[in-house]
Amino acid sequence: MTIKRMVAAIFPGLLRAARGPATTGKAWATTQFEGLFLSTVLRGVRGEPRTKLPRRVEEGIQAFLEKMRPYAQEASRETGLAANFLIGQAALETGWGQREVVGHDGTRSHNVFGIKAGENWHGATVDTLTTEYVNGKATTVLQKFRAYGSYAEAFGDYARLMCGSTGRSGGGTNAAADPSPSDGQVLT
Repeated sequence: MTIKRMVAAIFPGLLRAARGPATTGKAWATTQFEGLFLSTVLRGVRGEPRTKLPRRVEEGIQAFLEKMRPYAQEASRETGLAANFLIGQAALETGWGQREVVGHDGTRSHNVFGIKAGENWHGATVDTLTTEYVNGKATTVLQKFRAYGSYAEAFGDYARLMCGSTGRSGGGTNAAADPSPSDGQVLT
């Protein structure tokens, strides 16, 4: 498997963002940052010199990693998924913590994976505006997303969702009881 395919499998949104329609404003800056991040990752994997990121960006990334690491490690112990994979997905979905799912009324969700709440989800939710693509056209819609009481709950739910089970511990949450394809969709 090539490095590009490996990164695409782990971070599908990065490559899709790079190939997507021209963007402006904040979306353009996000796409540019993600492209720079992908370039830096690829250089590091190949053993080439890394692109030096601005100090405040490096500090923001480090703060995000330190904040999320314990939650990812616990979810990793429970499910066997690599903690770095979990952190990487949370970083991708939130732009290193800059775009966490927040309800349109400002309600915090701790949902760092962009997981929607389908009809079989029985936990807390937040409603927020999001962009969906219908027949190739961007449309803004109000969607329900899963809400958690903590980042630990969010990481555990996402890890169990990715495993398609209740994980190693056998403990159940809504993720295991939420099998329908429209539920638990992860935005990428």
